[in-house]
Amino acid sequence: MGEILSHNGYAYCMNNPVNMIDENGNMAISGTVAGVGTLVVGFLAILATTQETCKQAINDFGNAMASVGNYIDQQLRKDEERNHTVYQLRNDNSGQIVYVGRTTNLEARKEQHRKTKPGNTLEIIADNLTRKEARGIEQIYMVEYNTRAFLNKINGISPNNKKIKIYMEAGRQMIYYLGNNVSNEALYWTGK
Repeated sequence: MGEILSHNGYAYCMNNPVNMIDENGNMAISGTVAGVGTLVVGFLAILATTQETCKQAINDFGNAMASVGNYIDQQLRKDEERNHTVYQLRNDNSGQIVYVGRTTNLEARKEQHRKTKPGNTLEIIADNLTRKEARGIEQIYMVEYNTRAFLNKINGISPNNKKIKIYMEAGRQMIYYLGNNVSNEALYWTGK
């Protein structure tokens, strides 16, 4: 054996005791690798003990993602359905347009207005519209007829709505298609 002080005290860790370890004296490895290995072993131990829980969590996550996907598909289809109508209420005495609205159930809306806004006749502006087209056309005609001064209490589209440009462009395109004459002020309303 010789003298103890003549031996390299750090040979077990390749002369790098700060970054290398050798737990059993057979092979020095990086402390980082050892730490990661410990984490992996720990994770596998947890996984092994909770395998059924993990399987259930993965199944639940998959089901949740499928539900989200189905909801998004339904919303996209709903947005493209051509079941919206934009209408106006004309005051029976003055002939003035006093309200502009949109609906997917015209008969129910007629009945509601008959009870809540008597003395007005409901007239269809456009029907067979998508939701985007209906929202844009509703807002354009609210501005055109200044119905906020009469029975419309709020804008059809908030000036802060993130989709305002989409709705207004869809409404403009449909109005051009229908050949309606509307002022540029109404067509290019931004609410600002």
